[in-house]
Amino acid sequence: MKILFSSIFLFFSTVLFAQEKLFEDVTSFYPRMIRLEHNGNSSNNLLASFDVIGAGHIYKSTNDGESWNKIATINENEFQNTCCSELYEIPVNLGSINAGTLFWTVSVHNGAPPAAHALKIYKSIDGGTTWEYFSTPVTGNTGLWEAEFHIDNLGRLVMSYATEEHKAKGYNQLIAHKISTDGGATWNNETYDIAIDDNIQRPGMPTITQLPNGSFIMVYEICGETYNCDAFYRTSNDGVNWGSINSIGTRIESVSGNHFSHAPTITWIDNGTSNGELLVAGQVLRNGNGGNSPQNGKVYMVNNTNGSGLWAERAAPIFAPSDGLGPCSAYSTQYILRSNGKEIIQMVNKECRMYSAIGQFNKPVENGVYRLVSKNSGKVLDVDACAVADGANVQQWPWNGADCQRWEFEFLEDGKPKTFDCVVSCVYDERERVCGMVAVLHDITREKEISQMKNDFVNHVSHELKTPLASITAYSEMLLDGEANNEQTRKEF
Repeated sequence: MKILFSSIFLFFSTVLFAQEKLFEDVTSFYPRMIRLEHNGNSSNNLLASFDVIGAGHIYKSTNDGESWNKIATINENEFQNTCCSELYEIPVNLGSINAGTLFWTVSVHNGAPPAAHALKIYKSIDGGTTWEYFSTPVTGNTGLWEAEFHIDNLGRLVMSYATEEHKAKGYNQLIAHKISTDGGATWNNETYDIAIDDNIQRPGMPTITQLPNGSFIMVYEICGETYNCDAFYRTSNDGVNWGSINSIGTRIESVSGNHFSHAPTITWIDNGTSNGELLVAGQVLRNGNGGNSPQNGKVYMVNNTNGSGLWAERAAPIFAPSDGLGPCSAYSTQYILRSNGKEIIQMVNKECRMYSAIGQFNKPVENGVYRLVSKNSGKVLDVDACAVADGANVQQWPWNGADCQRWEFEFLEDGKPKTFDCVVSCVYDERERVCGMVAVLHDITREKEISQMKNDFVNHVSHELKTPLASITAYSEMLLDGEANNEQTRKEF
């Protein structure tokens, strides 16, 4: 028998929710948040919007989400009701519309159908301070919702949306798009993207982002008694052709066995890798049985394989639980990575009030469920035959999604972040076959803290004090044997 060792570092931290900041004390719906990239001196500022009854409120942040100031109110005077707005910055020149032009698009209607419905676009050419009506891409008398914009691979402006205007054809609701070649002034005919003609299913709430490989990914919900508003995704090579219209797509599921239902959103994040990272949020987190997960309202999900495979749950800055029965708490939540690349800004509805907060990006979930993957083989830590008896064999095995390949890490101490050195050992029998695996976690939090203090000292102080590096190293090693807490240690330095 022999043992082969492989080490990885794991960082765990209990969930300490960030400080929440209220935008304003008014009944609010449907948050949107973007980073300006084509607005000259205003580029890199953040804009946020949300609906109030009959209007939209626009906020601006010049300090990367630390604070927000209201800069505009867009009043809708033609229709009685507003809903489901979208905030978008035009990234390229399109006809007479210059890059940097802002669109605020809102679903408007005059009550229960049959009644006039429309999607209306307002535009701003001064960074969001003033707005004017621009165009109405689509009208109806039943239901038009949730506009979403992107530029396809031919450089055309595409508006995707949910429509209830085809019930007579058997479509309770479907997702469609229109294309504009003049920057949104005029629009071509409607094209179905996701449409199930059973008079039951309701695909809707599309959000779309482009991937580094040039393809596009759409995340959406399918409501109705079969899919219960679960979140799905599908991809397109060109931004307009999404495959068979009656395909439901792929449901987004986490390693923990959970999935989102209702009001999903997707964001692409540049993390320095070739794929980047996709972030998905949803209103309700459900387990495999369809019930609410204990992590409901606490997490978002990330994926670095362009959406394929399982997603990982990460701790959200704001705790915003929801039962999915209304359009307020956790409905269509927004995320943007801060400029430092280490923190995430969350904009979320809590009980019909809009909040923002800043938290660590990719923060592991307290008492989360994970899979341990070998960097050598790509296989996971598994219990043979999913046995539950004491002494059952542990082995590496191809991922199959079974619960015996999912591992829960519990937090048992004071909530302070912990760093572990995880040593995974493959155990071989006399015939050189793997007969088991052993994983040992060694808490190296103290060592990491001292190492960071030493580096800080060397970088910022030692060149002035002329302190020999050997003395600093010896002092660091001495501190490892002491009982000084973090604050005391820093004072000594």
